[in-house]
Amino acid sequence: MKEENKTQRANALRRMTAIMNETNALLGERTNVAKVKALLDIHHGYEAEYHTAHSAYMALVDEPGQLEKQRNKYSQRYKETAEFLQRTSKWVFDNDDLRSEGSSHATVSSRTKQRMRKAKLEVERDMLAKKLQLQNQQLHNQLEEL
Repeated sequence: MKEENKTQRANALRRMTAIMNETNALLGERTNVAKVKALLDIHHGYEAEYHTAHSAYMALVDEPGQLEKQRNKYSQRYKETAEFLQRTSKWVFDNDDLRSEGSSHATVSSRTKQRMRKAKLEVERDMLAKKLQLQNQQLHNQLEEL
């Protein structure tokens, strides 16, 4: 089960990275705004898939050192994704002829930040639950030794 979750997480991450690379390649041409918007929608779906798979995987990690390592990897990915979304949203805002006066960018940025924050909090909650479970198990084992 743990390996299956790890594979699902890796596959979702690969899809996210591919969409990010494809999007970055389109940012040089202003006529690509519609394509970039469509790719951002696809990216959000893959991002949600990644967060779900990561949470499922983290719930099965039972080594404290591995928990910290995976949390650091997740934090780095979160930072990279947030920077990508911020940069890309700004590019769409700057190049979209159909946008209304300022509201589109604020809405996209706000929604993106909200989704990212929710996903991060869910992962942190799951990691804390797992840590608490490990601590309880350790206490239980210590009590049995007495």
